[in-house]
Amino acid sequence: MRFTPGGATLFQTIHPFLPFTYAINMMREAVGSIIWDIVERDLIALAVFAGAALLLGLALKKWINRYTAKMLEKAKQSGIIH
Repeated sequence: MRFTPGGATLFQTIHPFLPFTYAINMMREAVGSIIWDIVERDLIALAVFAGAALLLGLALKKWINRYTAKMLEKAKQSGIIH
């Protein structure tokens, strides 16, 4: 991967791995004429992103709960929340 001063190559490289890419493509389909093959591809991609986020959240649930419990305790001690 080659990096250019403007960073265009980096963003072109990560573009397919971002969920907004597929959401924006679906919005374009809604505004223009709908090509169902594109909508189906984008829906599948968004479902994969949602599934990955769900699995990641479930896998990290215990760690996240421990971390937020510590933050909650510190916030209570500081008087930010009661």
